Amino acid sequence: MRGTFEGIPILEGTDNYHLWATTLEVCVAARCNAKLVLLGVEKEPYRRDVTGLTGLARAAICPSEEVAGDAFPPVGARAPSDVPDEEMRERWEKWAKKERNARWYLIMTVSEDLRGELRYVWSSAEIWEYFEAMFGPDPERDIPRKRA
Repeated sequence: MRGTFEGIPILEGTDNYHLWATTLEVCVAARCNAKLVLLGVEKEPYRRDVTGLTGLARAAICPSEEVAGDAFPPVGARAPSDVPDEEMRERWEKWAKKERNARWYLIMTVSEDLRGELRYVWSSAEIWEYFEAMFGPDPERDIPRKRA
């Protein structure tokens, strides 16, 4: 039997992806209420959207030396908001804690061969999407599964 981390199987590849993904979703939801962050539904509050941006434009909003949840977005990287700074920071800190937990579970539950590729991926949701694209269902071969 392959290894586990806190009851979650270690992702090795396509063969155990479905078991890993299902177990990880349940654990992240139950242990740290971060399933919506993991799935990319609950996005980082107050950071400008980088969809479609590349290179320096993206790096100005999502610095390459950071990952999501490391630091509150600086003024130039923030989306316009009427929310007071203190309230903004409080909401962001709650989100950041979920992001850090989701990322930690992802990194701790993949094989060492896969782990090294994650260092420069911005968010837990992007890591999740990466593994889903790499090992998830093949629409030509697999029966579609309903997502919660």
